[in-house]
Amino acid sequence: MRGRTRAVRWACGCGLILAAGLAQAAPSMALDRFGAWLGGYQPDMRIRLGVDASGGPQGTTIDAERDFGLDRRHPIGRARVDFLLGDHQGFGLDAYRYDDRGARTLDRRVIYDGNAYDIDAAIRSRFGMDFVSAAWHWWLDAGEHDVVGVGIGAAYYRLALDVVGEVTVDGPVGGSAAATSHHSEAAWAPVLTLGWRHAFTRDVRVYVDLSGVRKNAGSLQGHIFSGALGVEYFPWEHVGLGVEYAANRIHLDKDGRDYAARLRLRLQGPAAFMRVRF
Repeated sequence: MRGRTRAVRWACGCGLILAAGLAQAAPSMALDRFGAWLGGYQPDMRIRLGVDASGGPQGTTIDAERDFGLDRRHPIGRARVDFLLGDHQGFGLDAYRYDDRGARTLDRRVIYDGNAYDIDAAIRSRFGMDFVSAAWHWWLDAGEHDVVGVGIGAAYYRLALDVVGEVTVDGPVGGSAAATSHHSEAAWAPVLTLGWRHAFTRDVRVYVDLSGVRKNAGSLQGHIFSGALGVEYFPWEHVGLGVEYAANRIHLDKDGRDYAARLRLRLQGPAAFMRVRF
């Protein structure tokens, strides 16, 4: 009988210790075991392109909205997935895509070598950008309702530009011509992320996310910085809504055999998502 009593006490004690450990190890209410964001944002966009001859003078800087007719308010689809492995570590995946077409007719006068040239050009263009980042996160408790995190991983980005133009030149040496140009670049680079989560309640939370990508090797170099401030609300246990203000800065440089190209792209604006969690 005493042996049974001791065994029962021992089992109960172990159960209480295990339950306390599980309760303590439970993730913060600011985090979900699994979370998904599906939506997009309609940013104010600025795209600047430049191409210089190798060793020569600086070329023309192209304003993609003005010269190519691209829409500054073109919507961008975006998706994110986060899940925890344990209570303080997890994996995150973020992806978005921009794809827009434009058309523009240019009418300009160019002075070159003492002569005046009237240039008429009909230009059709398409600009596309894909961005995917994957990172492993470590989350640390910073209070009863707060966590802060850091992550490291890799990012993939691809840029593509197609331009079709028909140009007519009136001047001392006139004529017309048609040209087609296609440029596409893709690269992998390391990414560092920082994050903060605060839960007012289980169903109302705010967050800040920062990330940086830098590539300083190879013919394509540059950096990408991103930031977002968001709020999420769950009127249902597993389904809710999220809104945020996001900003992205992309600076890339390409060193070719006969040219040097540069891209300066800015995206910033509000975003809305459907949220799913478990």
